[in-house]
Order: sequence, then structure tokens, then C-alpha cells
Amino acid sequence: MAIFEYKAIMKNGKISKDVIFANDINEAKFFLFKDDLKILSLKKNTSRYPQLSKKEILNFTKDLLRLLKASIPLYEALIILSKNSSKKLRYITLDLLQSIKKGLYLSQALLNHKKNFDEIYISIIKASEKIGKLEYSLEEMIKLLEKEIKIKKKIISSFTYPSLLLSFCFIVLTVLFFYIIPSLSDLFDQRSVHPFTKFILAISNFFYYNKTFFFFFFFFIKILISSLLIFKFIRKKIFNFIMSLPILKKFMIKIFIERFCKTFGALLYGGVSYIEAYNLSINTILYPKLKEKLKTSKNLIEKGYSLSSVLEEIKIIPSMVPKMIKLSEKSGKLEEMLFSISSIYEEEIDRKLTTLTTLLQPIILVILGFIIGFVILSVLLPLTDISSFIGD
Repeated sequence: MAIFEYKAIMKNGKISKDVIFANDINEAKFFLFKDDLKILSLKKNTSRYPQLSKKEILNFTKDLLRLLKASIPLYEALIILSKNSSKKLRYITLDLLQSIKKGLYLSQALLNHKKNFDEIYISIIKASEKIGKLEYSLEEMIKLLEKEIKIKKKIISSFTYPSLLLSFCFIVLTVLFFYIIPSLSDLFDQRSVHPFTKFILAISNFFYYNKTFFFFFFFFIKILISSLLIFKFIRKKIFNFIMSLPILKKFMIKIFIERFCKTFGALLYGGVSYIEAYNLSINTILYPKLKEKLKTSKNLIEKGYSLSSVLEEIKIIPSMVPKMIKLSEKSGKLEEMLFSISSIYEEEIDRKLTTLTTLLQPIILVILGFIIGFVILSVLLPLTDISSFIGD
């Protein structure tokens, strides 16, 4: 079946814009005429299913959970969502409806949208369908998505203010070097000025007389960086460089451990088998070295080794993690312990990001203040010496 976008006049005279599923355009027209709609335009949607943000997926999951908790059947809940969601989400919801109408499970229907719903999401839904706990699984997915969005927001917000300060400094220096200082340069011709002032004037003249070159140079650099980041091997090299720095490496490992424990716990709680949950949780780790060690350890777990004993052998992982898991294995509360480890590291990540932001702000302010102050004083101080501007 295909999606058709239509614009039609309803019985009350109002214009309706929506989408409809049909095998071909004639069937789409039949459905619309059947609903007493006067067609103004009708066209097949040839674009692929749109990419949803994590926030949109979270809202979809929350809305679906609310409807299911209100004792509304899944199929009817999706119909309601399709009528009250954004255009992007409506396409996906309608496709899910068509799949369920054919007799597929929700997890099977979601396989057509792996771009938006990852393996973890689908696996939790699939496991819940076997034990009849879809609502509980959706609650776990909401917790997972909320934590993921929260950490991402925190990281972005930590670097937003420093980025704004650097941008402001760049704008101020651009105005000074390209406009203000060149307009004052005639005042210093054939005058004895301080070496600092000569230095600033020389830089300003160099920028001013080569401004076309610099404009295209910065434009080229911007395009080059954007293009390079598209390539996977470039991103990998940047990531490897970050992981080669000891301080950043420790911080990043804590982020990966937090995601691993959070995902592993959620999958186990959602009814996913132990080995499958372990495999899916490994996929959340982006550090190849740690990921490979955990994948290798899978064989040991299949042979009957405990998770704590396996993790103890991986020296990259903080020693606290296997010790806490060992305690939970004795008490039989592994899911709860994994959530506890995740919470501990989440709080630590949040605390370190806050500390980093607090330290960065004054340091950047001092550096930028020194640079801008040096440039301005180098130009303005000679102007205070009135006698140097009075002819003999």
C-alpha cells in the first residue's frame, strides 16, 4: 500500500488536508468519495518515511501509553494518534496501522521503521508481547529515552555558553580588525607609536587588504569540516583522539557504562532474555576497545560464568561496577542493581559537567577579556597622547 496526500472539501464546507492509505490512486479516490469528500487535489507521497527526533519518539511512546492505560485497544489507540499527531508521525502511525491490520504484532510492524525505532525499542516491545506487559515495557522505554535526552541536553548546554562567548569574541575582533582599526590607521601614519600598537596595526592591515581571501578561506574551512564529518573514518579518528586523552577517556567510559547498565536493566525488566539483553546493551557502547572486550566475554557468560566475574577481567571498567553486580547476583536483584549503577554514574556525569561549565566560564571570560582589552588599549592609548598629534 501507498500513502496519498489529499486536499478535499468536507460536508460542512471546510477544507481538509490529510493522508490516506490505498493500493492505487483510484482506490484512494473511492475511499474519499465514500466519505462524501470533494477532492481538490490528490497525489501519491513518494518520499521515504521521515526521521523522527528522540523527543518525538518519546512523545509518541508517552501518548500511546496514556491511551493503553485508559483501556483503549492498541489498534484504536494508533488511530487516535494518527489523527492527532504531526505530519511526520502520521505517516509512520498509518503504516503501523496497516501492518497491524494485516495481523502483524506491533514489534513486527516497527521493523519497517528501524531508522526511528532501534533494536532496543523493538526488543523490549517484542518481549512484552510474549508476556502481555506492553504498558510496563513502554514505561521502561520512556525512562530510557528521558535519561538519554537529559544527558544529551546537559552536554549541549555545558558547551553552549562557552560557544556563545567565543562567537561574540570573534564578532568583536572582526569588527575591530576589518572596520574600526583601519578607519583610525591614518592617525598613526608617520607617528612614533608603541610596538604593541604597530603589531596590532600590522595585523589589521593584513586582514583588511586580504579580506576577500579570508572570507573565502573561512567559507572553505566551514564546508571542509562539514564534509569531513560525514565520513565515518574521520569521525572515528576524532573519537579516537578524544579517547587518547586520559581525563576525557575516564569521563567517556563512565557515560558508556551508564548507558550499558541502564539499557541492560531495562531490557531484563522488560522480559528480554539474558543473553539477548547483554548483546543489545553492548551496541549502546561507542568505544570499540570496550565494545570488543564485552563481545568476547559473551562466550564466557554463555558457558555459565557470572557477569561480575567477566567484568572484573575488563580493566577499563571501574572496579565498583563488578563489585556491585556481584552483590546483586547473590540477592537475585540484578535489574535493580543495574539501575542503581546507572543512577550513580548519571549523577556523577551531571556533577562533572556542571563543574566543567563553572570552571570554563570564568577562564574563557578572562582570556577573551585579555585579548579584546589588549587590542583596544593598543589602539586607544596612543590617542591619549595629544601632543604627538600636534604639528611642530
